[in-house]
Parts: sequence; structure tokens; C-alpha cells
Amino acid sequence: MTIHPFHWVPAQDQRHASLDRRPGGGYPTGMSVRTLCDQQLTAENTELAWLWLTCPDCNIEAHRLANVPFPLINDQASERRSSGQPTRKRFKIS
Repeated sequence: MTIHPFHWVPAQDQRHASLDRRPGGGYPTGMSVRTLCDQQLTAENTELAWLWLTCPDCNIEAHRLANVPFPLINDQASERRSSGQPTRKRFKIS
């Protein structure tokens, strides 16, 4: 198992990542942390907070630190029919 230098922490209505030293059991609610998106935020370690969306800037930086390519959205993946299948591209012929 690879250990990364960052840890995830819910704060300010998003899941952020931080390089701050993490206490055992995670960052407790109320602890101030510096995030990868360069903000000083207060952790909110609750069950609901872990369901928040991930901060896009922290996510990009976490991928960089982990040396894992950031997934790009494929044009076809973003164009789905209700069946879940990719839609066909339509080309206009001039």
C-alpha cells in the first residue's frame, strides 16, 4: 500500500487535502489545517461532511503529489443517453 504525504479533511463544505500532520483518528472537528488549495480552514470531521464534494484544486494537487495522472473527461463520456450508452457524434456536412 502506497502512503501519500497528504490526508483528506472535510472543511468549509468540501473535502480538502492537507500536508499538515494528522493526529491518530484524523483531523478532529475544529482543528485548523492548511489545505493543498492554500487555505487555512477548520476541519469538520463528521459523517455528513465526508459526503461533500471534493475541492477541485486540492484534487488536482493531490494527483500531482501522488504522481497519478488526473483523469480527463472524454467527450463521449460526457454525452450519454438515458440508457447510459455514448451518443453518436453528429457531423454537419457543408
